[in-house]
Amino acid sequence: MIEIQNLVLERKRKGITQKYVYDIEIYPRYHISYSTFNRYLSYPAKRELKEKEKELATAV
Repeated sequence: MIEIQNLVLERKRKGITQKYVYDIEIYPRYHISYSTFNRYLSYPAKRELKEKEKELATAV
């Protein structure tokens, strides 16, 4: 999920649309639907990962 988010952010900085990124790079590589792709982009994956890492660090 984070890999997809980073890829889209990188391409958007270059002026490429999300739909184009999905059609040309995401679907052929990950075989996910467009609605799943959009869900991945809206999910705060990086923030959640940081929270989980903090939980694990304090649990040890």
